[in-house]
Amino acid sequence: MTIGCWSAVGHRTTPASGDRAVSLVQEVSVNVVRPRIRKFRIADVNSWAQLGDDELYLQNVVNDAREGQLTIGFGRVGTGVSFESRFPYDEVVVVIRGAVTYQIDGAARTARAGDVAYYPADAPVVGRFDEHTEAVYIICPPHWQLTDSDWESIGSSQVPFAEPPATSQEQARVFGVGQYTLDQMGDLEYYSTAVVDEPGRELSVKFERVGQGVSGEHFFPYEEVHVVLKGILTIRTENETISVEPGEVVHLPMRARAVVQADADVEMVSVTHPPHWHIRAVAT
Repeated sequence: MTIGCWSAVGHRTTPASGDRAVSLVQEVSVNVVRPRIRKFRIADVNSWAQLGDDELYLQNVVNDAREGQLTIGFGRVGTGVSFESRFPYDEVVVVIRGAVTYQIDGAARTARAGDVAYYPADAPVVGRFDEHTEAVYIICPPHWQLTDSDWESIGSSQVPFAEPPATSQEQARVFGVGQYTLDQMGDLEYYSTAVVDEPGRELSVKFERVGQGVSGEHFFPYEEVHVVLKGILTIRTENETISVEPGEVVHLPMRARAVVQADADVEMVSVTHPPHWHIRAVAT
C-alpha cells in the first residue's frame, strides 16, 4: 500500500526495502506544512457538470496545484450513454455501482462494482453504460495542467458503440476485482497485487486486502488514493480520525503522515503517483 510499515496492532516492523524511500521523505519533510488528508463521498457532491446533452455528470473534488498532481472526481452516468474519446492523460476509473462495457481488442469487457478501468494517455476509449453508474476517476496529469489544445483533443460522448481502430498501439484495460491472486507481505494479513505499474505510465494501481486489526504508520513520498470496496479503513493523523467505508475515497497527499488501520477486513483499490516503478528507481 505505502512505504512505511504494516503490522499487527501493537507490533511494528519496518521492511528494509522501504528504508531509503522513508529517509527521502523525511529529508524533504523538514519545516514543510503537510497537506490535509481528506475523505470524499459521492453523496456529498452538491453540484454536477453535465457533458453535452447526455445524462453524463462529472464533478472534481481534488484539482488544485496546492493539493498535488492528481485530479480526483466522481461521475454519474445514465443507462445507455455511449462514448468514444482519447484523453491527454492517464486515467483510472473505479466503478462504485452500475456497469460499463468497453470494446477492447475486438471483445466486450464489462466493468462492474469494484472493477477498475484504466485509460492510458492517447489510447482510444470506447464504451457504453449498461446501467445507471457511479464511479470514481483519478487523472494524471491533472486537469489544472491541461492546455486549451489538450481539451480540444477530447472527443464527444455522443458516438456509435464501435470497436476502436485496429491501428491503435494501446487501448483501455479492465481489471476485475477478485480475479487476481494477491501476494501476502510477510506473516501479516496484508495482500496486494499491482495491475498497472509500467515504466512510462503516470499511475500505479493495486488491489489490496487488509485483515482486521492490521495497522501501519506510514510516510508518503507520493500521493495515494484509496477507494474502499469492503470494510472500514481508519486513518489517524495528529489532528483527526477519518473512517472510510465502502464506496468512499480518501486522498493522501505527498508528505502526509498517518496511522492507517483496518477496523474490519478491508478490500480496496489504491492509485499512486509517482508510480511505484518510479519510486523503486529513485530508492535504489
